[in-house]
Amino acid sequence: MEEVIQKLSEIETTAQKIMNDAEQQKQALAENLKKRIQDYDEATETESSAKIAQIRKNLEDSKESQLADLNQKTAHIMAGLDDYYAKNHQKLAQDIFKKITQI
Repeated sequence: MEEVIQKLSEIETTAQKIMNDAEQQKQALAENLKKRIQDYDEATETESSAKIAQIRKNLEDSKESQLADLNQKTAHIMAGLDDYYAKNHQKLAQDIFKKITQI
């Protein structure tokens, strides 16, 4: 009977060691997983930041290009209006005068 109790005690001790080892492995895996997740998050954040910066630069370049084009078109239209006024200001003034005096 004493041998049975001793064997059961040895089995229990062995089982406890196995459980302790399993718990240590579980903690090691959890720490490893946590580090991998953190590394992935950092890599994703870096990649996302780089892509966002590139998109912003592209949008800024596009905006500047469109703004320059718009400024050029506006300058061309204004020059056309100035030219039209220079050539026709006398007639425009007469038309305005006629409209005012007809009322």
